[in-house]
Amino acid sequence: MANFDSARLKHTSKAEELKGMLGFYGYSTEADAARTDEKLRGLLSGRLSESKQSLFDIIQFVYQIQEDKSFDRIFEPMKNEIDLLGDEVKVSHIEWKDLPERFWELVIAHDLTMAEGSTNLSEVAEELKGIVSGYKEEGGDKVFDEKRISSGMKNIESLLDGIRRAFKEREAIFNLSEIDLARDFDEVRKKIEESI
Repeated sequence: MANFDSARLKHTSKAEELKGMLGFYGYSTEADAARTDEKLRGLLSGRLSESKQSLFDIIQFVYQIQEDKSFDRIFEPMKNEIDLLGDEVKVSHIEWKDLPERFWELVIAHDLTMAEGSTNLSEVAEELKGIVSGYKEEGGDKVFDEKRISSGMKNIESLLDGIRRAFKEREAIFNLSEIDLARDFDEVRKKIEESI
C-alpha cells in the first residue's frame, strides 16, 4: 500500500519504535494490518491489566493497614476507567482500507501514543503503588505522601485520556466512509475530533 509506505517513510523513527515495541508493525496489506492491530491491542490490554492490578493492590494494601475504605473512593473509579478502556480495546477491530497518506500519518502517531502511553501508565501505577506502600507512621496514624499520590493520579488520568483519545480517533479513521476519505483532510479531522 503506497500511501502507508509513504507515511511510514516520513515517520521512520516512530514506525521503528512501534516495531520494537510490538515485534512487527505495518499496514501495507490486510494481513499486516490485522497482525499489527492484534499486537497493538495485546500490548494495550496487557499494560492496562497491569495498571489495574497495581491500583487494586493499592486498595487492598491500604484497607489492610487502615481498615479504612477512603482510598476506595480515590482509586476504585480510576481502576474502573482502566477496566472499561481495556474492554473497549479487547472488542475493537479495524477494517483495513486504503487511506490517504495524511490519515496513515495520524494512525502511526496514534499507535505510538497508545503504545507509549500504556507503557507509561503501567509504570506510573506501579510507582504509585510504591508511594502508597511507603507511608510513614506518626503518632499511631498512617501518613501518606498526598502530594505525590495526587500527582500520580493526575498522571494516570492524563495518560488514560491520551490513550482513549488516540484509540477513539484511530478507530474513527478506520471507520471513515469512502466519501469522507475523499473530503478535505482538515474538515474530516475536525469531524472526528468533534465525535470523540
